Amino acid sequence: MQLQMCPLHGRKGNSMAGRYSKQELKDKLQRSALHLVATEGIERLSTRRLSAGCGLSDPYIYQCYSDIPELLADTFLRVDCEVAELMRTVIGTQFIAPAKPVKLADVCRLLWGAYWRYLMEDPERTVFYWRYYQSGYYNRDILAVREKNFRVFTDFIVNTGKTLGLSDDAQRLAIVTMLIDDTVSAAVRIHLGYIQKDAVSEDDIFYSAFSLLLRKIDPLIGISGAANLTPAEGSPR
Repeated sequence: MQLQMCPLHGRKGNSMAGRYSKQELKDKLQRSALHLVATEGIERLSTRRLSAGCGLSDPYIYQCYSDIPELLADTFLRVDCEVAELMRTVIGTQFIAPAKPVKLADVCRLLWGAYWRYLMEDPERTVFYWRYYQSGYYNRDILAVREKNFRVFTDFIVNTGKTLGLSDDAQRLAIVTMLIDDTVSAAVRIHLGYIQKDAVSEDDIFYSAFSLLLRKIDPLIGISGAANLTPAEGSPR
């Protein structure tokens, strides 16, 4: 499957790097990294391929980054910060003094829905995000930054979980993992063609991810569509 570049993030390459500011060069290199990691895999990445991918000669990468790991980390955390900001925005606009009591399933569905739409709008960004997270480049330093970025979201889930019936921290933190990390896998399988996009609905995917946890709170919650998400042989998990 050929992944498509999101027009809001991609620009045509230009060998005249002097026309760009340092931030513009970073944007071009990061877009090149998104494309190459998504289409060819993180293992094949090289300085030459990154530079060629955005119409620059090799040395220009070192005007912005000391090496490839720094570029990849910066690219990953840029996406991760966008996700964290999305969660903060939803929390700040939807859950401040709600007009009526909310249910845990509704809280999870609203947050998950915003995140799912973000993952689906730019396939290359999403596949890069997942592949970096699964790679050896992902380390404790990156995790520490993520934990700080997502503090508002994590605290909200923990506090809301206490209010709405989750009895222990493990269950409350499981929601964080399901929303942010586990959901990416389903999006990637769709983008790479292992699951047909029109074969499942958003509700199918949501309840497949959350059914076991939510059924502990509300046994009437269904799990329709779970069987449709069984990955094909060789698909990412």
